[in-house]
Amino acid sequence: MKNEIMTGDKKNEKLVFEKYFPGYTFDYEAENLKGEFTHFDLNTIHNLASVTKSITSIIFGIAVDQGFFKNIEEKIFTFFPQNASLNDSLKSQMTLLHLLTMTSGLQWNENDVSYSERENDIIQLFIVPDPVHFILSKPVIYQPGSTFNYNGGVWNSKQIVSSQWITESIRPYVRFNSKAGYGYQWWIKDYELGNSSIHSIAAMG
Repeated sequence: MKNEIMTGDKKNEKLVFEKYFPGYTFDYEAENLKGEFTHFDLNTIHNLASVTKSITSIIFGIAVDQGFFKNIEEKIFTFFPQNASLNDSLKSQMTLLHLLTMTSGLQWNENDVSYSERENDIIQLFIVPDPVHFILSKPVIYQPGSTFNYNGGVWNSKQIVSSQWITESIRPYVRFNSKAGYGYQWWIKDYELGNSSIHSIAAMG
């Protein structure tokens, strides 16, 4: 676990190291998104941002295991009949897998516009009255499944999500190079440290 606020290391299901650093709180309305400067600790509330996607992946895996979804190949509009008017020949191909791997093909402008600008699509999600309608109304600019666009399962001694889902979710479905890929909302990277190669699975933006 690592960001500008906190770093930690986990080994054998135990947190063996944890350290917090001073930094800025997150504020969408502030210039450069920087809020107040503070000294973070265990009890400081901090915006997790994209880390939440990886938690969503775990929860989704539990939902699949418990039968709430048939499989990850189900079509998106199956779950949003109220937005059927937004469907078209390309959007009808979008599946849950495409959303999990950020390969839906929908137009999404998050990298070319500052997060301090209202035109940024991620900022719009906090403004529009219906975020789902906003997302599904976006035009498809890539064939679904073709292009990435950034946008163990044991807890408390209980297997809350199947090992099969864990194995599938941390497989690099999208490859950027030989050492970096993306699974079901998880980043998979290999780092070189001296003469060693370290394999990492991370929840991050």
